[in-house]
Amino acid sequence: MTDSDDLILRHARPADEPELFALWAAAFTPPLAPGQWLLDADRHAHTQVAVLDGHVVGSVYGMPKTLHEDDRIASVHAIGSVAVATAARGRGVAARMVERSLDDARTAGCEWALLFTDTPGVYRSRGFEQLTMRRVRRGAWSASVDPSGEGAVGDVVASPTDEGNLRGVDSIYRASRLGRVALAPSRRDLDFRAAAYRLAGTVMHRAAAAYVIEHVEDGTGVIDEVACTPGAVADLGAVLAAVARSWTSAGIGSCSIAVPALAELDDAIARFAPAAIDELDTTAMVRALTREPRLSHPRHFGAADYF
Repeated sequence: MTDSDDLILRHARPADEPELFALWAAAFTPPLAPGQWLLDADRHAHTQVAVLDGHVVGSVYGMPKTLHEDDRIASVHAIGSVAVATAARGRGVAARMVERSLDDARTAGCEWALLFTDTPGVYRSRGFEQLTMRRVRRGAWSASVDPSGEGAVGDVVASPTDEGNLRGVDSIYRASRLGRVALAPSRRDLDFRAAAYRLAGTVMHRAAAAYVIEHVEDGTGVIDEVACTPGAVADLGAVLAAVARSWTSAGIGSCSIAVPALAELDDAIARFAPAAIDELDTTAMVRALTREPRLSHPRHFGAADYF
């Protein structure tokens, strides 16, 4: 379909992939690798492209996700990979592709849309509203947790994070988030695959009712995800003690911890990293499709689930 100028907007095709990959490599810093996109068997139908003079000059990736609200699980249209080549800027290409992606979402029965951006003004004019959420704590770190006093570290199993491990702790994840943390995904097959892709190279420390996923990056200890069933304080202490022992051995002096705003996690993280402070995330934006989202509960979107 051709719009009022020579720009063509349509769904992506397999033949577009080389130009899409080149567009993403040029448009994002660091370059956006296509690996997670390739996991989606319906990626072409989920992707709007702009074509100018026979070349792909823009993209929007929009896919259905199921996310927790205050009192239910919602069908949400998640928008990512918004990119426009330099030659096509100034034509409103991004806005037009987003609108077409939202048309797809309405057809699919999605209730509202979610995206993350560092340029909120671009999307505010399209009806998106900005959210503020506490997502990460950062700061200095030292071994304030004594492994011998925080549960039986021997009962904690450490292993590389993969899809099987993520599926194995999903009951813990759901118990921690359901009805308690808005924006937390209710993971389905593609979500597990994408989370495993994003968490490649990390380590999962797991006890019976709690787990922590962490890695070390440039000398900083990073907790990518943490969850425990309500009341499982001993197991939570045990997994954090295991992380503390690992980080101490690695000489870690700073941390970045992705943690939802839940009392049991707040208390445990305050003991684990007392110098770390909250950083507010203002990159999330939502837009109603068939209804307004209900997001009054503590909001959190984990590192494993970006799109």
